[in-house]
Amino acid sequence: MKFVQGALVASLSTALGELAPKRGAKRRRVLDELEVDIGDPNMSMGDGTDATFLFVEEEENVTGQGVKSGKSAKKGPPKPPKAEDLIGLNDEAGYAEVARKFVGLNPINGIGGGFIIGGDSPTNPAITSPEFPVDQPDTGGPRVSLCTCDCNPSPDGIGCVGWGGVAFRYSNMVWKDPVTGDWDGMMQAHQTQDIGEGLNFMGSDRRIYPGGPVIYSVSATDNMTHKTFSGNFRQSNERISCVAGLEDKARNESSVDSSSCAHRCRNAETYTEWLDYCEAGREDKSLGFSGYGI
Repeated sequence: MKFVQGALVASLSTALGELAPKRGAKRRRVLDELEVDIGDPNMSMGDGTDATFLFVEEEENVTGQGVKSGKSAKKGPPKPPKAEDLIGLNDEAGYAEVARKFVGLNPINGIGGGFIIGGDSPTNPAITSPEFPVDQPDTGGPRVSLCTCDCNPSPDGIGCVGWGGVAFRYSNMVWKDPVTGDWDGMMQAHQTQDIGEGLNFMGSDRRIYPGGPVIYSVSATDNMTHKTFSGNFRQSNERISCVAGLEDKARNESSVDSSSCAHRCRNAETYTEWLDYCEAGREDKSLGFSGYGI
């Protein structure tokens, strides 16, 4: 496909025309055509397409007859990057620099969304039932703040443990994706029950940046919940907050709150160190945490 660039070509033609000798000598003419080259990252049209200019040199004699010779500024395809040059791969030292920024309390942002299939209602039969489906159930909630109790780096990402959902324990692995540059990864979770073998979940875990907002999405199949239900759930949480973390701690100290992050992370030394970082009169950035004063 070709695009006409009248104004740009006109200005180029004028500039070249001023430099050209009088009639009877060689002169250069720029055609009013652009050749699209989607694979060339060096030339951008500004609208998502890439392009290179197509130049044509024309030699004219005194009779006005000329011979055209095509010359293109078009480049070959860029070389693919080597694995060792990609961000997020084989970089344990880099992940170690930011691992502790993920530790702390991410306050809940709304109640998220959750659609449970199955249960006691005759209008919501299990996904394995011959009567499925009757209708889509209403969304359920609420979930709670995300507690990240500890994190450790590896060459290809950071692994964290904590609590989320309504009352599930989770472990994850997030990395800086070498293709998109996003901080995302996977999450697995388990929620105990008074009766039965508990509920299990699998899904995705996206961190907007180390210590930043979180969006996690998990699913449970009928077998993963031992036929209690199946469904899909998504929850967003705000960036890590020392203010919220200290309020959570004070609430748990006044009366044990089993849903608080202070209680749920009570056995994790790193989370206790984060609370100490939050309580300090001055931020100690050397500790590597985040959320101070927020």
